[in-house]
Order: sequence, then structure tokens, then C-alpha cells
Amino acid sequence: VRALLPYAALPMLVIAVAEHLRQSNQQPSYGAYIFFAISVLLATLVFTRQHLAISRNRRLNRQLGEAQARLAAEVDELTSLNRRLTTLNQHLQQLQRLRTTPEIAAQALELACSWDGSPGGWLELVDPHGRPQVAAAWGSVDKEQAHQHRQMKGNPDLFRAVDLDAGGQRLGTLYLLKPQSEADGAGQVPDMLPAILPHVATALDNVRRYEEAIDLAEKDPLTGLLNYRGLHKRLAGELLRAQENGTELSVIMADLDDFKLLNDTFGHGAGDHVLRQVAEAIRAVLRHSDLAARIGGDELLIVLPNTDAQGARALAQRLLETIAARPYFSPLGESVPVQVSLGTATYPHDALSLDSLIHMADLDMYTSKRRGRTTDAPRQERRPQPAFLTSSEEVGKEGAVVSAFEDRDEVEISQPKQRAKRAAL
Repeated sequence: VRALLPYAALPMLVIAVAEHLRQSNQQPSYGAYIFFAISVLLATLVFTRQHLAISRNRRLNRQLGEAQARLAAEVDELTSLNRRLTTLNQHLQQLQRLRTTPEIAAQALELACSWDGSPGGWLELVDPHGRPQVAAAWGSVDKEQAHQHRQMKGNPDLFRAVDLDAGGQRLGTLYLLKPQSEADGAGQVPDMLPAILPHVATALDNVRRYEEAIDLAEKDPLTGLLNYRGLHKRLAGELLRAQENGTELSVIMADLDDFKLLNDTFGHGAGDHVLRQVAEAIRAVLRHSDLAARIGGDELLIVLPNTDAQGARALAQRLLETIAARPYFSPLGESVPVQVSLGTATYPHDALSLDSLIHMADLDMYTSKRRGRTTDAPRQERRPQPAFLTSSEEVGKEGAVVSAFEDRDEVEISQPKQRAKRAAL
């Protein structure tokens, strides 16, 4: 304003000179006309400059307001994104705490669909044989129709496919149904999958390694069945479940006859080969809920939840028939004769605890050896016995308690020391 004051006085000066000449009736000279023209030009320049300055200031103020509005919107967006990332981080932490592949697959798929705006999808994981298997489905996609999913996944306009990799190894593929707005080209949801999928792959890789470690610790490497440690943990849970629900629990003890003679005749490699074949035959008969374990050299134990004594004997007979119907060969292709003896016991009919239940099945197995490897012969009715008795018990030097059974009048059966030690645990 101070800079414009000298120029603002020029129009006033021109007006004053013109008025003075009019009142004095003097004819203006040529120099007066020049001075007047210059004054008008300067006044025009001053007003033009002032107008431009005001317009520029208004434009700058408008741009500043727009910039402030954009900045406020970006701050709000960053605040919202920060809240979403905090929520996402909490979900990913929960994902890392899961310990089974189905749980991780289901939660990871739901998380990816919700953050990607997808109405549905499925997750395929590669099994140990390299085949893709549908591990989870969510939303409008049905897991039971996996073959239809595989037919539709080739259309990039309908599905978005993202591979899951961890440590250079492909774990599987995530398929997401594209949102309708994106399929129509109306817009896209901000892509959050690059932030989610690495955590999903890490969780799946961790649980895969965890399951492999559990398999190494709780599975027999020769037969692929549970070992004694893995069976004992699961059997304890099944017995507790039977006690709480008032249901029955049966076990089957299996023993290969003349296994030492088989090893002496055909070699130890033949014995291992036969054990694997017998384990495969047993797995082919068992239900999904049943458990099978190798608890000794040639001893196998089968656990049958929610199965009464009659059902256990029927399954044992079916096992005998299945094992007898299969041919067995040594690694050199020699035909190997295989015979198996089975014994059954049922909670709470025969025993009330794990050790006595296994021991009763062991006793019944030796009885079946004597009666010609059949499970159909009637057994003497027995009152269930607890694991340890206080009224009639023998305490050994090391404090092991030997239980007394009601059927002690039966033919006495001698057992190897290994069986007696296990029964005393």
C-alpha cells in the first residue's frame, strides 16, 4: 500500500490541473496535453498493477485453501489407514498364534477377502505329494465344489490368483472373486494383499514346520503310525472324553505271530517291509476318528472312540480278514506268510483306566493266540478294574504297583518282561 501511494496521487493531480485551467479560461499548451496524457497512462498502469496484484492474491489464497483442504483430507486418510493397519496387525498377530493348517487357511482367507473387498474365494495348498488341495473356502464360494472352482479360476476377469511363497517354496495359491465394481470397471478397492500375504505365507510355513516336528516326535518313521508317545497323549484325551460324555472306548492290541522267525528266515529288512504292509492294511480298514500306533517291535495298538465291545470285536474280525487276504512280500519279492493275533478291551466294561485297558487287551490277544486267532469266542464276564488297587496289590522293589484282576482264575499266560513293564507303568 505504501508503494502505491505516490502513484495514487497522480489522478488527483491531473484532475486538479484540468479544473484550474477551466476556471481561469486559459487555453492549455501543448506541454499540458503531454503531461495530461502521461498522467492518464500512469494512472492506468497503477490501477492495472493493483488489479493484477489483487487477483493474484485471491488466486493464491484460493490455492492455499485448496492445498489445506487436500492436506486435511490426506491427514484423515492417513489416520484411517493407520487405524486399519493397526487392526490388520492385530489380526495378523492372531494368525501367527494359530497352530493348525485348517485354522490358518480359514482365517487368512476371510482376512484377505474382507480387506480386498472380495465377495468370496478359496485357498489351495500344495500337499506333500505336490498336488493342490482346497484348504478353505469363504463367502460365495463353496468348498465342496472344488472342481467347479478349478474350472472358473482360468478366467482372469472373474478371479484374482495370488501365489503364496515362503523361503523360495510354493505353498499354494489364493483365489479371490473380484468385486462387482471392479469387474464392471467402476473402480478399484485399495490393494492390501501385498501387506497381508507375506504374513499368511509365514504362518502357513511355520505351522507346516510345526506339524513336521510333531510328526517326527509322535509318529513311527517305519510304519507312519503313531508311536507310543503320540498315542498316549491322544488316548488320554479320548478316555477323558469318554468319561465326560458317558460313552464307550475300545482298544485292539495286535501282534504279528512268529515275527522273530520271520526275521531269522527272510532277514530284518523283510520284517520291516511286512510291518509297513500290515500298517497299510490296518489304515485301509479304520475310520477317520480311529487311531493306530506302533508301541513295540511288532505290536500295534488301535483306539476306537465311541465303540462298544461288540463293535470292537467286529472290527477286529474285519482286520483279521483284511490282513489275511493280502499278499506279503520281502524286499527281494519272496512271498512271506503273515499271521496276526488280536485282542480287544472296552472302557468301562473291562477297565477304568489306560494302563488296565491296554493290559486287558494284551491279555485278550494272548488268549486269541491260544484259541486260533479268532475274536468270536466268548470271553468270561469281567468286572472293570482300576489302574491301581489298594486292597490287593504287590509293591515291587522300585515301587511299581501290580494290579489284581478278577479273571485270575483263567489260564495263566506268561508274558515277556517288556509287556509286564509297560503294564506296570
